[in-house]
Amino acid sequence: METLFVITFLFWWMAALDVGIHGRADEKREFWHSTDPTLIAEGLFVLAAIMTSCRAFMPLSLNYYLGPFYVSTYILDG
Repeated sequence: METLFVITFLFWWMAALDVGIHGRADEKREFWHSTDPTLIAEGLFVLAAIMTSCRAFMPLSLNYYLGPFYVSTYILDG
């Protein structure tokens, strides 16, 4: 999980270098290539954030009071 955050940072850094070299900062997103580093970084960041939140909520399933809340939240989101 932490690795995904580090890889995200590296892709954001690559995107900043790409904009600095090619100077396409004002180009619309609909014209970006599908392997643009910013798009990949945003996707990885979302994946890492979801994995982190799922891992943070895992101990709730063992709690007597919060366990049913966790299960109902998991069913609604999943």
